[in-house]
Amino acid sequence: MMGPIVSELGRQTAAIVVAYGPDPSKLNGLLAALAGECGAVFLMDNGGGLAAISSAGFDESLRIVDMGGNTGLGAALNRGFDLAAEAEFDYVATFDQDSEPGKGQIASLTAVLKQQIARGAKVAAVGPRIVDLREPKVLEHPFMRSVRGWPSAAFCTPGVDTIDVDFLITSGAVISIAAYRHVGPTDAGLFVDFTDIDWSFRALAHGYRLLGVCAVTMPHELGTGSASAIGIRVISYGPLRRYYYARNAMLLAARKHASAGWKARLTLGVVSRLILLPVAVRFSAGWTRSWTMLIKGFRDGLKGTDGAYNGLHPG
Repeated sequence: MMGPIVSELGRQTAAIVVAYGPDPSKLNGLLAALAGECGAVFLMDNGGGLAAISSAGFDESLRIVDMGGNTGLGAALNRGFDLAAEAEFDYVATFDQDSEPGKGQIASLTAVLKQQIARGAKVAAVGPRIVDLREPKVLEHPFMRSVRGWPSAAFCTPGVDTIDVDFLITSGAVISIAAYRHVGPTDAGLFVDFTDIDWSFRALAHGYRLLGVCAVTMPHELGTGSASAIGIRVISYGPLRRYYYARNAMLLAARKHASAGWKARLTLGVVSRLILLPVAVRFSAGWTRSWTMLIKGFRDGLKGTDGAYNGLHPG
């Protein structure tokens, strides 16, 4: 069947979506949106992706890649980048399986990245402003950048087109394949959390810049909600994600491409959650499981353990 008309910028850009046990309606909505925005869409199936797809409306631009089980986010992204490079795309847009990119988002971000590179700026990637629509009031997740050595929230203000940032999250980012090749692949050993932050820090260490684009906003859900303790917001995750968060934060804090400020912030983030999590969830049912997994992740991170969690699945 004839596919949708894709812009010139879209034809230079491939999209990578990593799927693992996806919500069928969200995944099909995302793929349908991307079909008219990109030259190709690589669906990296870590489990359940193919089964969730409705074949109606998709053409040969959708390429499904069976990863042979859950290989983690990093390994799937790396395979997707390799395929996009082999197909001679210049840029890659990366998305989580529940992302909701707006019409024209990829073209807008690609245009900014292409213009920056054409001007001689050493920019590796750009990304949209992220908002969470689940809260009663729309919640904006700020960009982060170091100010006098300390990672701080950075919000868009009137008249500001782009913000130099310390990292871009996977969902919605548009990355130069040339920069990806120079910086190197994402760390598959991290498996899930901090894969994007680790790569961002390495890009900065190679002299690249990362830009948040203020004019482009994308709804995205971080975690399964949030809870708060003494005014501090704690994003809700399941026990296994708590493990990966704590472990990978400590792994990243030990790496030379993480600045001193980020090393301190990552460590304080884990320690504060160990203290505040029970209070934030008001000692609700199951809190001990999440707390135990945080402790286990913290210990494994200090020991340098990476890869998929090989203990009893916490549910």
